[in-house]
Amino acid sequence: MNKKIFALLIIFIATVSVVSVFASEELVSHDFGDFKMDIPDVQGDIPEKQGDSNQTIYAVPNADNTTFAFIEYLDTSNTNGNNNTTQFVLDKVKQNFTVKTDGGITSWDTKSAGEHGYLVSSDDNTKVVVITSSDTRIQQALDSIEFK
Repeated sequence: MNKKIFALLIIFIATVSVVSVFASEELVSHDFGDFKMDIPDVQGDIPEKQGDSNQTIYAVPNADNTTFAFIEYLDTSNTNGNNNTTQFVLDKVKQNFTVKTDGGITSWDTKSAGEHGYLVSSDDNTKVVVITSSDTRIQQALDSIEFK
């Protein structure tokens, strides 16, 4: 019986060690052009594509090539003449999700297990970053967003 407990203890310690290594990956400031945000230290280019509303979408990887977050950037050029980009994007999100606001950040649960969506906007509501992520470090990334 003691050997089983010892073996479980070894497995537990190994699991905690592996999780600690991944959790300790530092986030660093990255300049996306229209905004800055803390993300995992990425070597090389971050994949970028255009979305349905001609918004820019970034797929930000972790060091182990899992996805840290999908980031969408929108401004007034994506809103069909609406100068309040925040409200434009929020109305679209509300068509599919129930949103809540906590600490000035709007969020919602996505249809994928453990994944959440977040909306951060500039003070003048003309620029918006929408983030989808299940990473536990996402709050640090959200707090670091600076619009240019």
